[in-house]
Amino acid sequence: MEFLFGNYDKQVRPSYNKSSAVNMSFGIAYVQLIQLDEREQILISNVWIRQKWHNHLLTWNPADFNNITEINVDPKKVWLPDIVLYNNAKGGPGAGTMYQFKTKVKLRHDGLNTWYAPSIIRSGCNIDITYFPFDDQFCELQFGSWTYSGLELDIFRDRETADLTSYLASAEIDLKSAKSERTRIFYSCCPDTPYPNIIFTIHLRRQPGFFLFNVIIPSMVITCIAILTFASPPATGERIGLSIVSFLSLSFLCMMVADGIPVNSDVSPLITQFLIICMILIASALAFNILSMNLQSSKPVPPWFKTIMFRIVGPCIGFCVNADLGKSKLRRNIIQEPEQHYVTLTEKIQDAILSKFGFIEKVLNFEKNQRLTIKNSICPSGTTPHEYQVVIDDMNDILDRSTHEINEDLNKDFWRCIAQTVDRMFMIIFSTCFVFVSAVMLLKGYGHQIKVQAG
Repeated sequence: MEFLFGNYDKQVRPSYNKSSAVNMSFGIAYVQLIQLDEREQILISNVWIRQKWHNHLLTWNPADFNNITEINVDPKKVWLPDIVLYNNAKGGPGAGTMYQFKTKVKLRHDGLNTWYAPSIIRSGCNIDITYFPFDDQFCELQFGSWTYSGLELDIFRDRETADLTSYLASAEIDLKSAKSERTRIFYSCCPDTPYPNIIFTIHLRRQPGFFLFNVIIPSMVITCIAILTFASPPATGERIGLSIVSFLSLSFLCMMVADGIPVNSDVSPLITQFLIICMILIASALAFNILSMNLQSSKPVPPWFKTIMFRIVGPCIGFCVNADLGKSKLRRNIIQEPEQHYVTLTEKIQDAILSKFGFIEKVLNFEKNQRLTIKNSICPSGTTPHEYQVVIDDMNDILDRSTHEINEDLNKDFWRCIAQTVDRMFMIIFSTCFVFVSAVMLLKGYGHQIKVQAG
């Protein structure tokens, strides 16, 4: 130590002359990915810094010192290269500097200085959230001298990649690679002077399992529940409440995702796009549920609307009113014409009158206005024409009320069947859209990872 440092000045750059550059090798061992902060866009890493250079001012002959070939000294005693992390994201004095470690420097008798030191570094990383949570991130660690140019301190990489033999795998993010590259930067202040840098590109891939089981699949289930409300009877009011609850549940999931991704107005993440589409589907299902529940009336169905729903739309969605004709009263009423009900009812009333005045011939006719009329002027024995006319008027009133009720019931059956047809149609449409959107989202996410891996 006295021989080496008795007349040594650590401020002196160890070069034979001013025009000679000190050659050093730089490398890292990537030990652990501590955190990838998406909101702050910061990568926190645990690395081992490895620096080597030659200092011809610190050499000795091992034979003169009991064959001692290596010694460890305090870093404050020797000249150190001022390597810093250019894209440092840590505040405070000395942040990002690679020359303020307290680990000892190993000196070899031929002048080789080796300095290994562990460090937790915080580097800025431009997070691309386009395919989140199926995203791949490429974060850079850029090292170089802060004051020395390449003419004074020339930096070389010790290997083509970072050392990953001691890497501790993360449960959230996979480390795919950590390639290194040597570049020479020319600044505007000194265009003829190169500044060499060593850049490590850390390729990270997020494991989507957490978001898949805690966000994506629950949102799929919530959307399916909202779509299945079309399978309930049209008059069920609870289907509206269920759609609203589904919408609120999905809104809560959107808030959870928004808290975990960086604020970016340029691009919308894949998972956010999926959740927004699901919310649109649920909101649309709510609107069409309200429309379906309002398809209730006692007014006649327009013929053109009846033709569209039962002759065109119905067979397309598997809802054919001609099937099982004898099993459904509703479907029988749809097929039959209203006049057939009126004729049947009139004949029953006519039979009732004939059973009372059975000694006369048939005196009733069914006309276009569904009224009972006297066929001849012969009145039953013991009955005055006035009494006979009263009976006929009463029967006409009964017929009017009955035919009106039948007409209303038949129209309600028509509208109820139309509501069921509309519900089935919307359920098929919304289910198809939901399956398509889900498949596109998953294929796009996993396809991006496959594409990046192949590239």
